[in-house]
Amino acid sequence: MKKDSILTVLGCRGSMAVSSEATAKYGGSTSAFWLKAKGKHILFDAGTGILKAELPHAEAHLLLSHVHIDHILGIPFWTPLFSENNRIHIYSEPRCGMSIREQLANFLRPPYWPVGIDLFCGVREYHDISAGESFSLGDGVIVRTLRANHPDTCTAFRVEWENHAVVYALDYEHSADADKALIAFAKNCDVLIYDNTYTPTEYEKKIGWGHSTWEEGLRIKKAAAVKTLLLSHHATDHTDALLDDLQQKLTERNDQVFLAREGMEILL
Repeated sequence: MKKDSILTVLGCRGSMAVSSEATAKYGGSTSAFWLKAKGKHILFDAGTGILKAELPHAEAHLLLSHVHIDHILGIPFWTPLFSENNRIHIYSEPRCGMSIREQLANFLRPPYWPVGIDLFCGVREYHDISAGESFSLGDGVIVRTLRANHPDTCTAFRVEWENHAVVYALDYEHSADADKALIAFAKNCDVLIYDNTYTPTEYEKKIGWGHSTWEEGLRIKKAAAVKTLLLSHHATDHTDALLDDLQQKLTERNDQVFLAREGMEILL
């Protein structure tokens, strides 16, 4: 059967973009993923990777997990936002008493940046959402939400259509309660995009920072009967050599666990 839905990795680096020969294979752009399903364009986060999303003149839905700088740094440079031929909807939670529109307006204003969101003629609407709610994108595509375990209010997303589901849970630190919630949220999904910022050893000195490990990702994959685990948000100092070694180890344990690489595509 022909696959008509595709998930593309646009950026998979965490915290800060990097550029070096040592990170060229997996890429140095920060978090952004592009899901095309039922003729819809759905983007998870807007790190520097979103600059690779050459959106055709179309409607698109941008789901922002949170507004930490590495997840929104692509916004000032993403040209589809400035084209009146696009119809872009932006979804995120209110924070610090501000709507998502106000959060982005505070980010893009003097003296930090000379171009404000008033020039985003490609944006049709800003949607304030609440963790735990669901909303429709039309044509049977549903987005469900979950509060992520991360500082400053972060959201995990589950996009469902027909008999498919993709879960986006970056910047999600594991804990007994957080794992229980995510296992229920990700149950039987096609792809779980999960946080791989730290090795298990590194994590011991980073508890409470809001990130996780590949080891925890494997546990959640098994418990939630996830078909494919896609590990992302690689640390800035995790080189291609380190990630290649990890991928080999993961493949030996489970052939449906992958480290995200820029340009990677998963057919659904």
